[in-house]
Amino acid sequence: MTQFAVDHAPDAVYWIDEEANFVYVNQTACESLDYTCEELLQMGVPDIDPTWPMDKWQAMWELLKSEGSSRFETVHQTKQGRIFPVEIRTNFIEYHGRSLDCAYARDISERKAAEQTLRFTQYAIDNISDIAVWITPEARLIYANKAAAQILGYTDEELRSLTVFDLNAAFTPDNWPAHWEDVRRRGVFAMEIGIRAKDGHLIPAEVRVNYVQFEGKEYHFTFVRDISERKRAEEERRALEKQTDEHKRKFYRETILSVTDGKLDICEPADFVPYLRDAQVKVDLRQPVEMARVRSTVAGLCHQLGLPDEETCAFVIGVGEAITNALKHGSGGRVYAGRSRSEVWVGVKDKGPGIESLILPHAVLRRGFSTKPSLGLGYSIMLDVAERILLRTSTRGTTVVLIKSSDDSRNRSFGAILDTWTGIPDIVS
Repeated sequence: MTQFAVDHAPDAVYWIDEEANFVYVNQTACESLDYTCEELLQMGVPDIDPTWPMDKWQAMWELLKSEGSSRFETVHQTKQGRIFPVEIRTNFIEYHGRSLDCAYARDISERKAAEQTLRFTQYAIDNISDIAVWITPEARLIYANKAAAQILGYTDEELRSLTVFDLNAAFTPDNWPAHWEDVRRRGVFAMEIGIRAKDGHLIPAEVRVNYVQFEGKEYHFTFVRDISERKRAEEERRALEKQTDEHKRKFYRETILSVTDGKLDICEPADFVPYLRDAQVKVDLRQPVEMARVRSTVAGLCHQLGLPDEETCAFVIGVGEAITNALKHGSGGRVYAGRSRSEVWVGVKDKGPGIESLILPHAVLRRGFSTKPSLGLGYSIMLDVAERILLRTSTRGTTVVLIKSSDDSRNRSFGAILDTWTGIPDIVS
């Protein structure tokens, strides 16, 4: 039974004498080398292993006699010339008065291929420009590639002594377990965070975390990409957009102010805030029924200023247009009204979508102009009844302040000014 077990062992078995000749081979040895048993027994180690000439064999034999056993890797060559890697385990034995080397040879082709793949993967990870780290459930770093050391400014040894908490203050021993469980549940987790370098500065980073089980243990395999350049480009783009918007707003302000003979000012908050702050009346505007109370209040202020009934009525109509816009397009808002010695003002502030820059000239100057965001803004009426209009509009809402003066000499018709804008083509359908 012992002979049968050796003959059919999964490893190739060779008994070799002092001259490197085979005196016994099992069936696995024959199958792995494509020789018959009779052929192999006429051969020796140098015939199947081109890396073992006789002088090398003699040195190994002497070492085996003194050590009793050894283990090493070499290659074997089949009858057809194919070479494959093997792991050899040798034992020095005495058999019927003969000194023999009992060698077990295991084909390690698959293992070598896996090691080659692992080495390639290791090389690739070590040499990518992104940071790659292995993290344990205890938040310790057990591996970090070259990019991690270069970008963060640490040595390899220093990195392996760090924890996640050293690199990112957002993670603490209290919240780390919940984060770990979240990644375990998802399998993959992506986010943008700041990574702290050795010198203390924060590096904006895009992080992708993968939950991995390897040899019975859990890890986070994490890729960290430095996005400083991208963030800088985004900041520059936002700054350019802001600058462009400011230039555009300045152009609109100066143009519209000029065309309206100084009546309509596309202004900044600093221009209208004093009016809202000093208002004697402040009314929340939620329902159309509240318009009557606001109109009555404005009419009372106009009468206190001494305005004629006709002018008061016209001004109240203009205020009604501003209130209607706030109710219709801004879902309500707030009305501010006040009076000084020489003027009455009414401010209407809403939180609607505002007026888009491209349609702003049309919306405030062209009679009957209507778009989805503006839908019949009554600025032509307001301009006819007020001496000045302050307008501030953005995606966060619109504020309009109508100012009526008691000085009759400042009243003028706005119809002629509007006529100059009737030829503007529609640029928003």
